[in-house]
Amino acid sequence: MILRADGFTARWELALKILRDYLAKHIAALQNKTEIADYPFLGYDLGFQLQALHGELEGGEGEFGLRLLVNVGKSSAGSRVYAGAQSLVQVEAVRDLIQAISDL
Repeated sequence: MILRADGFTARWELALKILRDYLAKHIAALQNKTEIADYPFLGYDLGFQLQALHGELEGGEGEFGLRLLVNVGKSSAGSRVYAGAQSLVQVEAVRDLIQAISDL
């Protein structure tokens, strides 16, 4: 693992770029009106899951669902336990995030 001077590791930089590509692919599928059943994006340490859900996109504008789950520990049986939320997000806001990741 490479640690940059600002403390940001190359491993997490790669994870963010994979997340960027995951979200861009989801938006492209919405634009093409492709049926979407996206797998969740998992952080390297399995500390969180992010899943892009169904939505609508017309003329480059629209929204889609986004589910975020955070690992809060393990059950008594040893399986991971997640808590989270689901909401609609504006495609424009996600494009801004994609651009910010690209600018890293």
